[in-house]
Amino acid sequence: MLKPSGVYHCGKYILFLLIFARFADGSYQLSVPSEYVAFSGHLIIGYKIPDAIHLPNAFVRLYLISDNREEVIQTLAIDPAYKTGNLQITCGIIEVAGQYDLKMFDYDGGRMLIRAVVIVRWPEVTLTLPSGIHYAQSSPVLLRINSSAVCNPLLKKYSFKIELDYSANDSMISKNGKKDVIYSEPFSDFFARNFSLQLPCHLFDTSGIFGVTLTSTFSAISQVARSNPLVTSLNPAYKIIIYQKTIFPCADNFIINYGVPQCPGLKENNRIRIYQLIRTSFGSMASPVTRNYVMERFADPDQTFLSENCSAFETVSVGFCFQYVTFVRDNVVINQTERCLSAHPDSVLPIDGGWSRWSPWSQCSKTCGAGEQTRYRMCDSPTPNFGGAFCSGEGIQRQACSIFCPDSIPYTPLHSPNVDVKCACGCKINDTRGDIIASGRCARTSKWLISAEPGYTIALQFTYINLYQPKQWLKVRNGFSSDSDLLAFTDGRVVVQRVTSTGNQMLVEFFSEPTPLDNGDVRVYSKQATDPIHVHGFIASFISN
Repeated sequence: MLKPSGVYHCGKYILFLLIFARFADGSYQLSVPSEYVAFSGHLIIGYKIPDAIHLPNAFVRLYLISDNREEVIQTLAIDPAYKTGNLQITCGIIEVAGQYDLKMFDYDGGRMLIRAVVIVRWPEVTLTLPSGIHYAQSSPVLLRINSSAVCNPLLKKYSFKIELDYSANDSMISKNGKKDVIYSEPFSDFFARNFSLQLPCHLFDTSGIFGVTLTSTFSAISQVARSNPLVTSLNPAYKIIIYQKTIFPCADNFIINYGVPQCPGLKENNRIRIYQLIRTSFGSMASPVTRNYVMERFADPDQTFLSENCSAFETVSVGFCFQYVTFVRDNVVINQTERCLSAHPDSVLPIDGGWSRWSPWSQCSKTCGAGEQTRYRMCDSPTPNFGGAFCSGEGIQRQACSIFCPDSIPYTPLHSPNVDVKCACGCKINDTRGDIIASGRCARTSKWLISAEPGYTIALQFTYINLYQPKQWLKVRNGFSSDSDLLAFTDGRVVVQRVTSTGNQMLVEFFSEPTPLDNGDVRVYSKQATDPIHVHGFIASFISN
């Protein structure tokens, strides 16, 4: 039977689980960290073989567990001259996050003597794109990369990529459930400090939301890091400038001037389209106006104007519109800017309608539970006139709303706890005994530091624990800081009952993910439970002796 016992400290790794496998011929031991961060340094494995046992061919093998199968990563031979010792997995051998098994065998093809599990997490990699609004096609974009890693992948069984993705808005995803990846390049330098990668200007060719992801080809946990979003808008550098007030009189050629941004792309992707405006019924200025396509010409970004013969413009027209369009990925056409001009000095162009601002959202249609809110806007900014078009789009929007109902919160011992608000979200405790009551009412990390008299130890007994997976976790440390040895950890999948310190201080850390209504202040404590996470957490009693 496998059972945990004791704490082993080695180097920078905080918690080691001593795992024993008992057989008729004695006890075998492996001591490994419960968690390890990839590329953070060498992974040290402690081992022990019973004194009475001679194993000349024993070894420890490291496996990556994925999709219910084992992949051998490395095999470490055990020197038969030493019954106890340490084995080292060199930094960079473990290349992906996930679950790893360590197994000790008496010989190749022999029996497994003991097994230990290590959970590997990705290193902290920060991807930072510029903040604020970025104008499309204005300049290259600098991606800053900073990593906590101290080495790079060695085996290169899996590869890594920097991927740039795009969506027109926050909710737009492609048919496969992911945002559209428009660019990628290999990445291997995890040992990077303030490294910068310049992304070409032409990639950011339209308005929308861009983001960068560092991914691994290992399918189980592929995302290593994600950048902040980069919001882009159409570039105001696109301009159509016409110095004439009307098309006619037109003597020979009509000149259309234009301006472009820093990286407008290829000539064939830049065009000026010309549309004719003509009334469906002559003699009435209120008659609707139709818009007929006439032609389009390439707009060479290296030029500043194009010339069109006057014969292209019919005198019976009300006016003409000149539209600068660009072709971006997948042949999507973007209308960058437009300029309309009357055909004659006495022509009146139509005035298309424009939407007003949205009204405030109405009250929720239900006073308890799920309901609906609405808001509206008017087509009066401006009002359509002279045959102009009515506003396109919806004049009314609806969205779901919800009003808290007390009956929707499950009842637990944390539903109405008797808590000292001063200590509800963490505090320093110098009493010889007492209680700690923690719940999701406290957003983010709360810490309780229990201090006893010198020479005393502290025993923490959990009388109730029910964490809201995966939004809460609990850590108990053997000391006063977040760097102290870890005595216990759970995210709700493992039940912790009793923890005892070896010294006179114990730190209890409890994390609870903020709800949409939290204002981010960990010290704000609401006695009323208004969200299911508020009634999840733990109740524990401590005593020093």
